[in-house]
Amino acid sequence: MNVLDILLLLAAVWFAVIGYRQGFVVGILSVIGFLAGGLVAVYLLPIIWDRVTEGAEVSTATAIGAVVIVI
Repeated sequence: MNVLDILLLLAAVWFAVIGYRQGFVVGILSVIGFLAGGLVAVYLLPIIWDRVTEGAEVSTATAIGAVVIVI
């Protein structure tokens, strides 16, 4: 086992404890909501960006930053 394996194992145990305390249904709905929010941001960003900037070029870093802000 290397350091990465130990960190991943600790993260898995941490999320298991949080999930147990939170409850399965609430936890899974939270994850689904987070992923759905990310998908909505990815699909709506180009439409909103075109209207706001009137078709200006978008760099990858700017697009990722905008998605992070929306999420």
